[in-house]
Amino acid sequence: MKSSQTSVAMCCCQSESQTPGRRQGFSGFIRGSTLCLTVFAMLVCAGRMSAATQPIGGIAWSNSLLGPSFFTEHVSSPAATADGLVYITAQGFDTNSNERQFVLAFAKDPTSGSVVTWQYEIFPGDFHGAPSSPSVGSDGTVFVAGNDTNLYAFTSASTACLTPLSSLLWLQNSNINEHVFSTPSIDTNGNVYVGSDDAVFGGPSFVYSANRLTGQIRWQTNLPDDFGNGDIDSSVSIGGDGRLFVLGEHNDELSALTPNSTFAVIDWMADVPSDISAITSPHFNASPAVDSDGTVYVGGVNGLTAICPSGLVKWVFTPHNRPRYVQSSPVVAADHTIYFGGEDGLLYAIISTTCGPSIKWAFFPTNFSSAQPIVSTPALTADGTVYITMYNPNTGLSSVFAVKDQGTSAAQLWEIDLAGNYTSSSPTIGYDGTVYVADQQNIYAIRSTNSASLPLVASAPWPMYQHDRLHTGRTAETCARIVAPPISWWKMENNANDSISSHNGTLTGSYSFSSGEVGNAIFTSTKPSGFSVPSTSDLNVSSNVDFSIEAWIKPQSATTSYNVMDIVDKRITPFVNNDSRAQGYELCVSSGVLAFQMSDNLTSFPLGASGGPDLRDGSWHHVAVTVDRNCTTGGRLYVDGAVVNVFNPTSRAGDLSNTNALLVAMHPSSWLDCNFRGGIDEVSFHKRVLTFDEIAAIRAASTSGKCNP
Repeated sequence: MKSSQTSVAMCCCQSESQTPGRRQGFSGFIRGSTLCLTVFAMLVCAGRMSAATQPIGGIAWSNSLLGPSFFTEHVSSPAATADGLVYITAQGFDTNSNERQFVLAFAKDPTSGSVVTWQYEIFPGDFHGAPSSPSVGSDGTVFVAGNDTNLYAFTSASTACLTPLSSLLWLQNSNINEHVFSTPSIDTNGNVYVGSDDAVFGGPSFVYSANRLTGQIRWQTNLPDDFGNGDIDSSVSIGGDGRLFVLGEHNDELSALTPNSTFAVIDWMADVPSDISAITSPHFNASPAVDSDGTVYVGGVNGLTAICPSGLVKWVFTPHNRPRYVQSSPVVAADHTIYFGGEDGLLYAIISTTCGPSIKWAFFPTNFSSAQPIVSTPALTADGTVYITMYNPNTGLSSVFAVKDQGTSAAQLWEIDLAGNYTSSSPTIGYDGTVYVADQQNIYAIRSTNSASLPLVASAPWPMYQHDRLHTGRTAETCARIVAPPISWWKMENNANDSISSHNGTLTGSYSFSSGEVGNAIFTSTKPSGFSVPSTSDLNVSSNVDFSIEAWIKPQSATTSYNVMDIVDKRITPFVNNDSRAQGYELCVSSGVLAFQMSDNLTSFPLGASGGPDLRDGSWHHVAVTVDRNCTTGGRLYVDGAVVNVFNPTSRAGDLSNTNALLVAMHPSSWLDCNFRGGIDEVSFHKRVLTFDEIAAIRAASTSGKCNP
């Protein structure tokens, strides 16, 4: 390996002070009392490839994008939802040489094993360029920007009865000036951000914010450009403080904006070092990555630049081999290692030190006959594996590599050749660890090992393209952010109060509060113990109204009537000694297994469903039920983020309303002992279907819980 030259600004981000809105440059290193000096260091690229040590599971499935008659010129990086839907965009030419662009969705049918596909054609564009990758909101809404200057939003496909891409929620085409290549980013409030080309050569570029529900442009902010060509091809990155970071097309500057509901303030514009004219440099679709300390990393003409939260250039890492461009978007691991691909064909792993960047290793496949530019973004797993796509000069095809970070060296675990040639599509790690990637012919789902469980995505500041598998482009919160607040949320923090509305409960019986999954929880041990909430229209469910219930539970082994222990029960049971006739809804544990009942009348048996493992193992478990009342597969039971039962709720689409109180841990029939034994925490009730991704987020947040609305 050859050495690399690194330009280092020896300064401390925490000691900087500056005036907001001031343009920051590479030469202005005096901030407050800190004097920053520029030094140069020669760093050695360590880490020759070692032999493969991990068995590969191989390609689980693949599917053609648009068929052999369509020439695909560009393909995006996949976005993957928790329930197995994969979205991608492709742009190219049909047999009549007409340029066309499509949004595509893929899912593997678990019953037949076949891959189901859907597509929506975006209005044909008139400009050749890489299409925007799709992004997905936590409610399942899919956002795509088109080369036709339009911004699209597709209705969620949260259940099997909602077909992906079948319903256009909105189309914004009146206020965006020019082509949009950036992937839409989504903040914690669901607002959507994109950048666009300038409408007139030499004019300003714009950052737009759109309302996620209507597509209405909330505001637009123009970014002046010193070089007279300020197109924005990269995506907006959102930091932990909500600030937006935007990279100019030719990598001449990074802008930081603080958004508001009606405008955005430009905090600073940092000049990214370049030794050639920005006008003649290549277009950069790479996006910034934000570390947990607020440092922003961007690739560009001179390599990789680290910029402090104040806008001061912290250091520049310049690869020794030419060309020195870094068009790969960087990613950041939990230990703050930065990974990125270089135009020189090397996959780099570097760390930031007080003396600037230091190379851990630089990886190059030993079987490659020549170096090829790496423009895709790496993806990181929790076990230190790095996935990356490269063009293989030996085969003329694209390849996916798995590389293990071993500290001071990198070991190649495996390589898979794809069917297509050059691709800039970045790998995406799905909810279950499946790796999704595309080339100019196909979409691929790859299992990285033969084992039943796959390495999951790393819990890291910025582990893959656009931060996560949904491509939100925002720094992760420790709490789980759901789209809309619940109707009621009982946190069990030493009381039965509703943290959302006024549906406070009245405690009764033998109960206590102690450490739960999130803060404290209520523990009950005898009949009747728990709390009751007076009946209101908010807690009743009318005909055809969807609803969801979720909670954390820690059930104990105990002898109860019918081996049932109630979690949440809002039913009326008017017939003494006959509990088979009830109206309302009930979420419970039956013989240790999660169960649910609902009924819209008192004359027929309730509809019931159950599934999953025995939960009486002494651990906290997240449980949920979601009910789409008009979908034959609209009922779902979840345990620890996984679907354990899919049922048909349509036979009970009528009114579930009753006058009984909503009970937590208790049963409405006094002649039965179905009281919960154990702990219950964080109960929430919603009048909508929580999506798979929302439930997965709540489960993953664990002790951090749901974010306050």
